[in-house]
Amino acid sequence: MQIPYGEEQKEEQGSKLAIQQYSLRVAAQTGHFWILLGMFFALGYCIWAIQVHIVPLAEVDRWLTRHQAAGKALDPKIYAGLFWLKSRDFFST
Repeated sequence: MQIPYGEEQKEEQGSKLAIQQYSLRVAAQTGHFWILLGMFFALGYCIWAIQVHIVPLAEVDRWLTRHQAAGKALDPKIYAGLFWLKSRDFFST
């Protein structure tokens, strides 16, 4: 049985059922909310696994192609950094 929003459920067969309405403001005042929020962010932080790879600049294009083919997610900052390095031509003699 569904009850329209904002209305209270009436007593059925002598039992007293009440609907409690919660809001974010009320939830933020409880300790449980902050504990769950902390656990949520801690879990999200632990899921990220950052791997550092040392790749010679001459082999970067093949390395990127291999990782893209394997379906690995690569941060766009990698491409920006490589573009910047190649445009400045730091490693030519």
